[in-house]
Amino acid sequence: RARRLPVVVVVVAHITIAAHAMVDALPPCHARADVVVEFGVGHELLVRNADAAGASDAPTVVRWSALSDARARVAERTAHALLTLRATENASMSRGTYVEDEFATLHAFSRAVTEALDEVSESSAGDAGVALSRAVWELLEGYFVTKGGGLGVGTDEIVSWYRKNAANLALGKDSASARLRVLLDAFNQSARPEEELGYWDMIATMVAIGWIDAAIDLINMHSSWAEWRLRKTSVQPQVELMEAAVALLQTLPRLGGDDGGAANVPQFTSFRNAWLMQVKSVLAEGGLFNSCWGPTADGVRAVLLVLSGDERVITARTGNWIELMLAQLQHRYPTLKINGEHESLAQASKRTKGPLMSDALDSLLLAVMAGGGGGGG
Repeated sequence: RARRLPVVVVVVAHITIAAHAMVDALPPCHARADVVVEFGVGHELLVRNADAAGASDAPTVVRWSALSDARARVAERTAHALLTLRATENASMSRGTYVEDEFATLHAFSRAVTEALDEVSESSAGDAGVALSRAVWELLEGYFVTKGGGLGVGTDEIVSWYRKNAANLALGKDSASARLRVLLDAFNQSARPEEELGYWDMIATMVAIGWIDAAIDLINMHSSWAEWRLRKTSVQPQVELMEAAVALLQTLPRLGGDDGGAANVPQFTSFRNAWLMQVKSVLAEGGLFNSCWGPTADGVRAVLLVLSGDERVITARTGNWIELMLAQLQHRYPTLKINGEHESLAQASKRTKGPLMSDALDSLLLAVMAGGGGGGG
């Protein structure tokens, strides 16, 4: 009698399949035989029957979806990394050094897959599937391989991941990347960018989710800078207020890294507390805000409130639960451990903002964060 497989759902990027579709492909086997399923290359599963003595049938190849040229290249380029991983693991087990070699082996495999995905993505511009696969793999790498580095805090890493991959996640018109595209298109027809609808809201959103350099670039497009250089004294309050905001953005405390970040969590906390006092000091400058005309004063105030961790303003300036989670990490809980503490924040953010447009992507991202929290690899 052929043994019936349980229903197993396998998610690869945005593709979901049911494993019971493999049952019809299996040859009959004895009652004591086991069904063995292994990943093949790309979109393949290798299915075979094995008896108690270890003998097995030749594997049956089960595929799902259609394989595009770009995905075929991904499969080809990552196959070598997978075979190398298996060979390295077997050698480590033979030497009895599997535990000692585990991190280096996994890291080398992860880097090889990332490089392959980058290469195919660059040569396949417009293939949304490859770009999405790369985004998901990089998130997996953050939660399962690098895990926040020696300090175990992955805030900057996850913020950088979203900055790089936001456009490839297709999160809808309310996402930061979609709104930014609309705003930049409007700038082509405007001599005063700050008068475009959504200018200051976009800056506050960028600050919230950690796109600091881009936020400073947008602030520097404000027409008051050029007018101030032409000695127009009426714009002085605006320039002074924006200078204060830019200075605070440029000195936003960082944890670790090679750019002068704090060496450890206590040092970072000390730096951040002193910096937050400066943020609140500027917010308390009533005279400066009162002498600056409306939109610029309101916009800078929103930016400073985001920096101070104001939950109401942060929630209003983020477009989905991923952005809300990143903003909370950046400005409210920057020292949360990547293993074990991100999942609850993600779930709380989802309850506030609702699910993503894609149920599959929503479930996948949450599963990555939950799996990383379990310390798995």
